[in-house]
Amino acid sequence: MRWATSRRYRPRFDADRQAFSTKKNIYYDFNKWDIRPEAAKNLNKLAEFLKDNPGLKFELGSHTDSRGSDPYNLSLSEKRAKSAVDYMVSNCEVAVESITSKGCGETQLINKCDDGIACSEYEHQLNRRTEVKITGWNDKDPLWDRSLKEIIEDKDLYKKVIEQERRQKNKALTSRK
Repeated sequence: MRWATSRRYRPRFDADRQAFSTKKNIYYDFNKWDIRPEAAKNLNKLAEFLKDNPGLKFELGSHTDSRGSDPYNLSLSEKRAKSAVDYMVSNCEVAVESITSKGCGETQLINKCDDGIACSEYEHQLNRRTEVKITGWNDKDPLWDRSLKEIIEDKDLYKKVIEQERRQKNKALTSRK
């Protein structure tokens, strides 16, 4: 598996949280789930990473600030996560079976801005975010269980790798229909 993509964009993986993070997060306006232009750029970069690593399964988990009721915030975060997934599937050609959405509401605030605590708009903004979590693998890579000697000696290996890539592309195409 290749973790690094281009020199300009190097995502980080936090093994303790099993979360993938970018240098810039995906943020939302208050009480909205629309994808902002700067968020679209980050989703496009994430899509590049995922295309470089087609075997990954991942989850987009969206969050809200603490303003609003718990049920409302859960619903809003689910709409945000779905909006991000829909964007990646329709605009970035990410395979639909590789991506799931999850709304977390205000259950995972990243700062002190809980109910009843006065915070600046900037502090609230930090909680209105989408995080990416790697959840597993789609297909098994034909190289994983093989020794280097077996890989070198396998004359059909190239065909197996090309066939796997063709299956993944076909999956992506049929999932968009």
